[in-house]
Order: sequence, then C-alpha cells, then structure tokens
Amino acid sequence: MKIFSALMAVMALAGCSHEQVIYHRDDYYDRNIDSISIFNSATLQDAQAKANRFCNAKAFAIPELREKDLQRLQAEKDYLKVEPAAYHFVCKEMEAMFVRGRYGDKTSQARYEQLSKAQSDEATRQGAEDYKRLKQAARAPGYFSSTEKLPDGSIMTRSWGNGVICESFYSETGGYTSCDDVDE
Repeated sequence: MKIFSALMAVMALAGCSHEQVIYHRDDYYDRNIDSISIFNSATLQDAQAKANRFCNAKAFAIPELREKDLQRLQAEKDYLKVEPAAYHFVCKEMEAMFVRGRYGDKTSQARYEQLSKAQSDEATRQGAEDYKRLKQAARAPGYFSSTEKLPDGSIMTRSWGNGVICESFYSETGGYTSCDDVDE
C-alpha cells in the first residue's frame, strides 16, 4: 500500500512539471492575398530573405503582427501546447502600409494615403486617356462593341461608332445604359 501511495504521489508531482511544446508549422504563403508567414527563422533577416523569394521581389514586413504573436505566446505561457510566433510579410507595399496603419503606425498610415492617392491619380489619368482615344474612335463610321466582366461580377458593354459612345452596366439587381454624343 505504501508503494502504491508513493507511486501515486510521484505521478501527481510529475504531472505538475511540464514543458511547453510549440507546434511545428511550415512557412505559409497565401497566393490570394500575397501574404507570407515565416515560422522557421531565427531572425528577421532570415525571414526577410525567405519572404523575398515567395514574392519574387521585395516582401514588406508587418512587425505589428509579430508583436501580436509574441503577446499571445506570453499570455499562453501556462499552456501545454501553443502555436508558434511568425514573422509576417506581404508582397505589396500599399497592403503592408494599410495593415500597419490599422495597428496604429502613423507613418505607415500616411504612406498608405500617399500611395493610394498616387494610384487614384494614375487611374484617373489613364481613364481620361482611354476615353479620349475612345472618343476619337467613335467619330469613325461603323459600329463597334466590347464586353467585359468587372471584378464585382457585373458586366459592362461599351459600344461606339457613328459619333456615339454608349456604356451599359448589368448586374443581378438590374442595369442601365448611358450614351454620349462625341461631337457635342
């Protein structure tokens, strides 16, 4: 009976002393959003080199997400099994600045707004050039048309010729058409 009691006491004490086990995770690249999580690197420089290969160029670090992972590990210090902390990266600077700005980095937020404005200005300039070319093509005799599916799932049809440009948009909720006389 004494042996059984001693064995039970040893087993109970052995259960109290445990070492935390960190799960093994492979480095992960999400192609849909160009997001990279590097779990198997000792330093930021090593992780940066791996992430650059995933992006085929320069990857942009998001240290705020690494900090969140480290805070999570600190909060889970009494857990027996935990997920590892990762170095997080994205392939596009604008996306990195957006995420970092969401976590309160004012410099990144300002850079994101600057990049966003530059992208918007370029799209406006390109749209004006495209419309100028389309307006010139619409003056020609004949009738031409093109149709494309937009990212939101709607369909846009553009028709031009004989001095008129028409654009039609159709979606699940309906559609509309507008026309412009290019000579006005």
